[in-house]
Parts: sequence; C-alpha cells; structure tokens
Amino acid sequence: MIHDQAYDAVIGEFMDRTAAGDLCAARIPVVNLCTPHEPLPFPTVVSDDAAVAAKAYDHLQVLGLCSFAVVGDWTMPFARARRDAFVGLIAASGQACATHDLPASFNAEHARICQVWLDELPRPVGIFAVEDNKGHHLIDACRRRGLSVPHEVAIIGANNDLGHCSDPFVTMSSIDIRFEYLGFLAAELTDRMLAGAPGQNLQLPPGEVYVRQSTDAVAGSGDPALAAGLAYIRANAANIPNVDAVARAAGLSRRMLERRFQAVLGRSPAEEIRRLRLSHGGALLRRSDVAIARVAKECGYPNANAFALAFARHFGCSPSAWRARR
Repeated sequence: MIHDQAYDAVIGEFMDRTAAGDLCAARIPVVNLCTPHEPLPFPTVVSDDAAVAAKAYDHLQVLGLCSFAVVGDWTMPFARARRDAFVGLIAASGQACATHDLPASFNAEHARICQVWLDELPRPVGIFAVEDNKGHHLIDACRRRGLSVPHEVAIIGANNDLGHCSDPFVTMSSIDIRFEYLGFLAAELTDRMLAGAPGQNLQLPPGEVYVRQSTDAVAGSGDPALAAGLAYIRANAANIPNVDAVARAAGLSRRMLERRFQAVLGRSPAEEIRRLRLSHGGALLRRSDVAIARVAKECGYPNANAFALAFARHFGCSPSAWRARR
C-alpha cells in the first residue's frame, strides 16, 4: 500500500480505483499515464487517441485499398477510443470498416479465429492495429494463411515498438506515440502541481508514421527501378533539384517513372518529394524550437514564406500553429 506521507508526488498507470488504492484519497499530486476504466480523482497525461486513429486513416487512404478494418483489445479504453475514431473516419468517407477483438490473453484459438476473419475480408484490405503487439499477431496470421503483406493485407500499428515492428516475416509500419515526451509532460505537470497549480488532463498528438514493409507497396512490388527511385527520394528529398534527377536514379525516363509512381503509389514523384519534405518539417517543428526559416531550409524550401504556404496547403494550418499543438 502507498501512503501519501511517504512521497511528495506519484506518477504511474492506474486503470481503476483498486489499482490506485490509497492514492485516491492522497493529499499529494498524482498523475496518471493511462486512460482508466472509471473516473479517478487525478489528472491523466495520455496520447490523443483520435489523432492516432487519424494518422492511421491518412496513411492507409493513399494506398488504393478496397476495404478497411481495425483490431485491438476492446477491454482497454484507449483501444476503444482509437477504434471508434478510425471507424468514424472510414464511415465519413462512405466506406465500411470491419472490427476484430484481439484479447490480451491471445492464444492458439484466438489465432485460428483471427486467420478465419482475415480470410473473409475483401482484399486488398488496410488494417489499423491499435497497438503494435496486435499488428504482430496479424502479420503472423497472414504468414500462416499465405496472405501477402502489404499487397493483400496492409497493416499499420501504433507505439513504434521495435520489438514488435521488426518481425522477421515483414517489418511493420507504426505511428510514433512519443512516449518520452509524454513522460516529460507528466513530470512538468507534477512539478506545477507541487507548486500549488491545479491538475489538468493532457493529450499529446502522435508523432510521425514510420513506414516499413507492411504498408510499403513499393518494397514488394517487384519493380526494382521504382524502388530505387523511391529510395533516392527518401534519402535526398530536401536536396532533389527536379524529377529528372529521380528518373536518372531509377534508370527510367521521366514519363515512365511518373506512370509507375501513379500505378503503385497513386501520386506523382513530385507529390512524393513534397509529402516527405513537409512530413520532415512537421516532425522538426514538433521536436525542436528551431526557427521556422531554418526548418524551411532543412526541408528544401528557399525561404520561410514558401515553406509556410506549402505547409498550410498540406496540413491545413501554419507551421507556428502546428508547433503550438505539441
């Protein structure tokens, strides 16, 4: 049992009053790092689950898929929040979204049921695993069922847990939840509460999507020239002078390069360069206090104004507004 007189403050994960124990009546600052099953008398610092779902939706939408699904352990409040937000976004786009419960007590029978469920989904399908360990189970089910990832089943997880994302069958794309920064926010809030400030609930937007084989259609497309062009863009996005440079790296004519990009990715080489530049810019803005002019330069833009205009068209807000959300 924890007695409040033994501590100045407590930061931890408390799912309910039983887990919190004596802390519910404590006279010290307590900050919870998870969404509880029931209301608790102290503030939470957690990821913005609706924003996590939106990241997954945005990533899967550009892959040219015909159906969508979401999996998770629905006993967990955060999992239900991510599921509901994702299903809502799919419904708003006029499409249906299947759901499947993968419990924490995942066993051989659950694995068999998951394989049968995968067989019944229209393909190609994009699946959002609300946490990486569920995506790991999905990748294993696809392997056992002989389903191609990502061509038949594209999978994106959340948490960017390398232990689960580095599957030997196929590496998994995942959304960075920024756990270190969550810890910093919790410590900062605790410090303010120790100084007498009231507690407040905080939600942290997710970081970037780490794209790996499970959603990278190019990686398994059987088109080495296209893969070479995309690899060149990813390595040199900020310094590419024009699309002709990409075509030379791929060993293709510009016209052929653009046709293959559209066929596999659904966007042009120029759009991919712009997307990667702005994604990098968004990550820099959230991770640092570097001046916007310097961010613009690092992303290949001639000045802050050109960067701000492109950024606003892509993200729907200014670089400074984006940074303020972190």
